[in-house]
Amino acid sequence: MCDWLCRVSADEADDERPDRDDAAFTLFADLIQESLLPPEVSAVVDKAGERP
Repeated sequence: MCDWLCRVSADEADDERPDRDDAAFTLFADLIQESLLPPEVSAVVDKAGERP
């Protein structure tokens, strides 16, 4: 999924926003706001977003 996000969002990264990771994260956030996730997937996403 990470590879797909990076590939799809690569066009969003440009001179103004050169951070490709930020573009991929923004795409991911946009996608999950638009749909309901099963509880198991939602828990994994929440855990992945936690900072160590």
